[in-house]
Amino acid sequence: MSYQDYIDMEFLQKVQDDFSAVTGMAAITIHTEDNTYMTQPSNFTDFCQKYIRSSKEGERRCIHCDETCDGVYECHAGLLDFSANLKIGDTIIGKIKCGQVLAAPPEEEKITKIADELGLDPKALFEEAKKLPIKSMETIQSSANLLFSIVSNIVNSSYLQKMKQEKESAEASNKAKSNFLANMSHEIRTPINARLGMNEMILRESEDESVNE
Repeated sequence: MSYQDYIDMEFLQKVQDDFSAVTGMAAITIHTEDNTYMTQPSNFTDFCQKYIRSSKEGERRCIHCDETCDGVYECHAGLLDFSANLKIGDTIIGKIKCGQVLAAPPEEEKITKIADELGLDPKALFEEAKKLPIKSMETIQSSANLLFSIVSNIVNSSYLQKMKQEKESAEASNKAKSNFLANMSHEIRTPINARLGMNEMILRESEDESVNE
């Protein structure tokens, strides 16, 4: 199942962008098969994109979080994120992720430790950390639940509409096939019946015994 067949990706992107603009949180939808982006990142922070993910080890840790973490969690870089499976019916096609926020002002000692582990400039990373939005856990959870509900409804509504269209198309095709076969059967039977009728008349009215034989 390809998600592009069932989702209006342009509309999904707009919903995600609007969510990020209103909440100040980053958001992305990720494909589960290969961990690639289904949508473009919305409101991603320089702390994550320019610094954490620029490090090979940081990128590895981020991918690990993307693949294994669910619900509200603290990522390896100390940020609060949210992740939930996106389904079409019972099939998981991706993950909705949002966050890149802090629950409290950053601690320089903690940021320095992360920078040292990833081979980054501690002072530059701390300056970026101070720019991160600060949200309460309740706000993060509520915002994440809202995004998940909206996107899930969009995806499954699109899926059901697509299934309805495919069913109607299949039914129309089957009806056309049945009508064609019925007409062909009639066209075939008509000359055969005419010939049989003609033969019966000849046999009935002919006095030539060789014809009857």
